[in-house]
Amino acid sequence: NEKMGKYLTAITNEEHNNLLTGKDSQLNSTYDNQVRSIWQFSDGTIDQMYLALRIAATEVFSKQETLPILLDEIFAFYDQERITNCFSLLCELAKKHQIIVFTCKEEEKHLAERFSEITIMNLS
Repeated sequence: NEKMGKYLTAITNEEHNNLLTGKDSQLNSTYDNQVRSIWQFSDGTIDQMYLALRIAATEVFSKQETLPILLDEIFAFYDQERITNCFSLLCELAKKHQIIVFTCKEEEKHLAERFSEITIMNLS
């Protein structure tokens, strides 16, 4: 839960900072001083919560061997600010993980070009 919250905070620029899962495997978040099901949030926020979950799970389950992180079209419902925040987070994570992001959107490619740490490859 702590790792998920840390990543969600980075992606959402501190708008959402808490993500919880329990024995029923449901994801919840504290928002406006209430615990809410993730299904009460927008599609974009839900996608960002699941990204935080996936990154945290990668770290929790790969303590002995660092696993690559493969992400395909994850920014469908993100605004530009959250895509940029996500690229910043991914650059930080890339110090320990191999990260591959697939996209067909030029806008996302242009946002990625702002980061000197990101190598862009076009596949044909």
